[in-house]
Formats: sequence, C-alpha cells, structure tokens
Amino acid sequence: MEFLWMLIIGFVVGLLMMTLIAWLFRRWRPYAVDRTFRVGQLLSAAAREIGAGHLDHRVEPETQDEFGALIEAFNSMAGELAQSRRELERSSDDLERKHLEGEGR
Repeated sequence: MEFLWMLIIGFVVGLLMMTLIAWLFRRWRPYAVDRTFRVGQLLSAAAREIGAGHLDHRVEPETQDEFGALIEAFNSMAGELAQSRRELERSSDDLERKHLEGEGR
C-alpha cells in the first residue's frame, strides 16, 4: 500500500512539473519568436537601405546577446563595404586624372 501511495505522489508531482514547464515554455516562446522576427525585420530593412546606396545606414543593437552580435557583424560589414566603395571611387578618380594628363601630353 505504501508503494502505491508513493507511486501516486510521484505521478502527481511529475504531472505538476510537466504542467509548469509547459506553461513556462508557452509564456517564453512568443517573446523569443517576436524578438527573432524583429531582428530579422531590422536587418532586412537595413539591407534594403544599403542596397539603395545609403552605405552609412546602421542598426542599433538592442541587446548584447547573439542578436546583438549579429547586428554588430552586419554593421561591420556595412562599414567595410562603404570603405571599399570609397577606395574604389578614389582609384577611379586617380585613373581618370592620369588618363586626362596622358591625353594632354
């Protein structure tokens, strides 16, 4: 009889723990999904801005977690792209200047 009571108590405690875990997961999941979509939307909008030629556009990281690191990497990439663009334009200007100097001789 004592074994049966222990079995019932164990079952009830296990059921309560599973209910608590399910409740916590249900409460936390929308937050995680919303946050993931928000970061995706921010980066998507920023990519459109950069694609439109606004190479100085940056996204402010809201957190210091993986999403913040992803945004920082995106901003770093945008900065490197802007720097490469400036160097390319500078090289093009130098080439054009040298070409015009060559024609003048």
